[in-house]
Amino acid sequence: MRRCLMVMGMHRSGTSALTGVLGMMGVDLGKTMMKPTEENPRGYFENQRVNEINQRLLAALESSWDDIFPHRNEWWNTDAARPFAGEIKTIIKEEFSNSPLFAVKDPRICRLFQIWREVLDDMGIEIRAVIPVRHPAEVAESLRLRHGFSLEKGLLLWMIHTISAELLTRGIPRSWISFEGLLRHTEKIVSRICRALDLLLPKAYDDVRDEVGRFLDPSLKHFDHKKAVRSVVALPRLLGDWNRLLTAACRGDGTDRRTIKAMDDIREEFERTQGLFQPMEIRQGYVKTEQAGTTRGEGQLFSAPVQSPSILASESWQWLKEYREASGKFAPYSQPKRRKKDFKSGPATCHAKVIDTGNDLRHANPFPEKPRIVHVIGNLRTGGSTRLVVDLFERLGHIYDQEVISLDIPEPLHYDGFPFHDFSEPVTVEELSGFFREKAPHIIHFHYWLDPWYEKVMEAASGTGAVIIENVNTPFRILRHPAVRHYVFVSRHARDSAAPVPDDTSIIYPGSDGKRFSSPGMQPEDTIGMVYRLDKDKLREDSIQPLIKAVKIRPRTRAIIVGGGSLLPFFRRQVAEAEVAGRFLFTGYVPYDELPGWYRKFTVFAAPVWNESFGQVVPFAMAAGIPVAGYNVGALPEILGADGGQPAAGHIGAQPHPAIKGCLAGSERELVDIILRLLEDTDLRHAIGALLRERFNSLFRVEAMIERYDALYRRFLEGENSGLYKAEGSWSP
Repeated sequence: MRRCLMVMGMHRSGTSALTGVLGMMGVDLGKTMMKPTEENPRGYFENQRVNEINQRLLAALESSWDDIFPHRNEWWNTDAARPFAGEIKTIIKEEFSNSPLFAVKDPRICRLFQIWREVLDDMGIEIRAVIPVRHPAEVAESLRLRHGFSLEKGLLLWMIHTISAELLTRGIPRSWISFEGLLRHTEKIVSRICRALDLLLPKAYDDVRDEVGRFLDPSLKHFDHKKAVRSVVALPRLLGDWNRLLTAACRGDGTDRRTIKAMDDIREEFERTQGLFQPMEIRQGYVKTEQAGTTRGEGQLFSAPVQSPSILASESWQWLKEYREASGKFAPYSQPKRRKKDFKSGPATCHAKVIDTGNDLRHANPFPEKPRIVHVIGNLRTGGSTRLVVDLFERLGHIYDQEVISLDIPEPLHYDGFPFHDFSEPVTVEELSGFFREKAPHIIHFHYWLDPWYEKVMEAASGTGAVIIENVNTPFRILRHPAVRHYVFVSRHARDSAAPVPDDTSIIYPGSDGKRFSSPGMQPEDTIGMVYRLDKDKLREDSIQPLIKAVKIRPRTRAIIVGGGSLLPFFRRQVAEAEVAGRFLFTGYVPYDELPGWYRKFTVFAAPVWNESFGQVVPFAMAAGIPVAGYNVGALPEILGADGGQPAAGHIGAQPHPAIKGCLAGSERELVDIILRLLEDTDLRHAIGALLRERFNSLFRVEAMIERYDALYRRFLEGENSGLYKAEGSWSP
């Protein structure tokens, strides 16, 4: 059987060097080869027609080789892509004739492999993959020198290409090699490739040793990360972990079950956090693309799509800044002096305003002057943490002066009406420290969620003398710092997952305005509702299956899915394949003000999540008296009261009501059964709804949440920090 040796690797990673060696050893590289250029004087060893068709294919997909945005789902089956399959087949026939062993090299195939694999499989040609790997810093620097990319973008492209190459070549015989190893130990690397892929090359290495020696010169490696950096600078965690796994694979240590699991974990985290990351080119509003007919165009102003791919964010920025300064070759990045202050509102913008408390003495201001609070939040997009900040501003604004700093402020705004400040990357600790000196806050309240941007803000905040409070919204992740006086967890589950648990902690459940979600009159029949951000932090690609199966078993039932995200196209496709598209409604993102109207259409609320720290969408359903069916995971038992626990107790309390406990499933089959049982049994549904509404009123009202935060603020301002008052009664930091 004929074999195709697919050389897949990131640009500037040694793919040309490797393919050149393979060509010298008799592997057919095709008839029409690309000519050397000043950028690559020894040649690309890349077939000209392969290169051209890949460029045209990317252009048809409105993309390019340096595009940081993902292709649409199943792009290879789109009308834009399908015609290229026939052309690829023609190229293989004409360029490689009947060669028993030939090589195709083009780094673009890392992201176009699906269509190439389909064509080669149809032609009965076996695929073998060789994936050269080069240190990401060297790749990023090489791209900076040749294309003017920011180092951020170079690192991002390296991550995207290598993750794609690894995932798409699973199940195919493959060999990982290091670029440095190829230059220094060529014969050993070639032998390893042949053993791993069961290859017998047409020529022996001894026959071409001198030719290969003249061709492969270590001086070709123009940038060496080990020599350039004079101080120890670590890669961003996620990127560094991925690089270590690929390095292990290149040593031959690497693709056992444990390593594959680690690769899956990193790829999934990369996808989960993709909305956080922005390289310089996107922050500045420009994307450079190839001159290959793409509709975006060279240097054209470009607005990033809402569902952007994962790219390295502030985590990389600080490292890149240190890396460039430590290398001694480049001047430090200059920080922008002007930050955006005017953001536009839109029709869906929620306008926050301080609520008039009237004569409610419990909320009277006891302080001689309003204490100043600065909230630190990664983004001001619609979500639970942002809603908390808005609630604190609206309901405690008459007591505390509150301002917000954020890494990510969307436009049009999701919320306005309160003071916020743009501290998007790049930002320095010095710039943040200057802001804190100007504002002199008494309390700095962190609303923490993963992004390393928080670490710089924490460093700046720790020198202010202010009381630092940190909200921990994600299980297993906590920003530990000696300057933090108090940690607030959104659930007992989130606190217990943060082992070791800090000494000074509390649990304050996020509160909701239950009156907005109370359901007037009778609830509708036969409607399953689900409201989530459709991303992989809580859901999986198959999370829609219980709803599909319930609808198929009960034909009069329909489902409404409220929310958008990366999983939306996967859910739509599965619904279509199950032939129940007519009974599913996908609304996409909806403004907060419109949510109550959608909840009133639900008979049962489905929560098919695999992880939950504390999502407000479930308490919304509880406030409306809608029974909830979900998996027995994370904080869901705690939210519903299925474990009998209370937030202050820290342990399991009274026995939970059996009907509530019966709302949580241990498997997909059980979840389908629970949904069907609730749809069928009106009395059971109403009884559970009443129990959940009672629990909501006891624990999850916004008024209760505000009282707890007010008490927390006062604890530090009145008690432990009473010395903040001056003798004359004025307030001082």
